[in-house]
This record gives sequence, structure tokens and C-alpha cells, in this order.
Amino acid sequence: MKLQTLLTLIAFCTVFLLTDVSSDQNSPAYDSGISEERLKAAFVYNFLKFTEWPSRSDEEDTLLLCTSAPPAMTESLKDLEGRKIGKRTVKVLELEKAGNDRICHALFIDDSSNNAMVPSLLHKFRNDPVLTIGDRPDFCRMGGIIQLFREGNKLRFNINLRQARKSGIKISSRLLKLARRVIE
Repeated sequence: MKLQTLLTLIAFCTVFLLTDVSSDQNSPAYDSGISEERLKAAFVYNFLKFTEWPSRSDEEDTLLLCTSAPPAMTESLKDLEGRKIGKRTVKVLELEKAGNDRICHALFIDDSSNNAMVPSLLHKFRNDPVLTIGDRPDFCRMGGIIQLFREGNKLRFNINLRQARKSGIKISSRLLKLARRVIE
């Protein structure tokens, strides 16, 4: 395993296992001043790092992360812009401004998004190589690929591997091992 990959995995595991997302003044998240949105953005970045998409000639230098989230979450995701994942540079676009939304490699759908819109978006992307990430309680059951959720004071995630395979997306076994639940 490459040293950079190992260091990334260790950092992700540290965030995953030790991060407390409560607003309790005694929690690590409160002490460090990290918002829940920033923690979710860190998880999203690591999800992107441990995902492979089928080759497309138009995607060689950019990894486009689209979002349908309120301003605070969108701003946290925009902090990822310019970061490298392999040879690609992350670019973040609000879904409404993406124009041709078929160019998205990943889509973050916030729980506060219009409830009627979520099933429609998941249906629209169900056969496309788009890594769908959301924090609704029923996100994986609805056909989303990665569901973020709180468990006590911790941020956790489930992976719908069946939907990822259907979409042509490969998720690293290292990420699968960290998931609370993997749906096959």
C-alpha cells in the first residue's frame, strides 16, 4: 500500500472513529470548533478518494461534486474545491447551476432538501455512474449509495453496494470495512 494512501486511510479512520458531532461543550467537535457541515464535507472528500468511476473521456482532469444542500453545507463542500483526488481536481457546483447534471461524478443531497425532490434525483441518477451521498434516514433504502447519519455523538455511514455496482461505481474494500452497514 502506498504511503500516501495509508496516511489518508489513517486520517479518515481518525475522523470516523473519534469525531463527535454534538453541540455539547465537552465534545471534541465543540472544542475544535468544527461544524457538523465541515465534518460531513471531510467524510465526502474521503468517500471520493476511495471511489472509482468508469472511464469517460471528458473527466480526465476534474471530479465534479454537485450539491443540493443549504448554503452552510454547500460552503463546507466548496472548501474541497481545488483538492486533488488522484490526477483529478475537485470542483463543486450547486445542482441547479450545473446545467447538464449528467456531468456530475458525485451528488450530495442534504436531508433538508425538498422531500419530493430526493426520490426524483435518486431515480434520475440510478443507472448513471454518480456517487450519491445523503444524510436522510432512508437514503440507502431509497436508492442512494452512501448515507451519513449520527449515532450518538458520532458521524457514521452506510453503503448501498448493490446500487453502487448498478451504477458502475467501485467502492474500495477499505471504505466498505469502515461502514456501519453494507447493503449487498
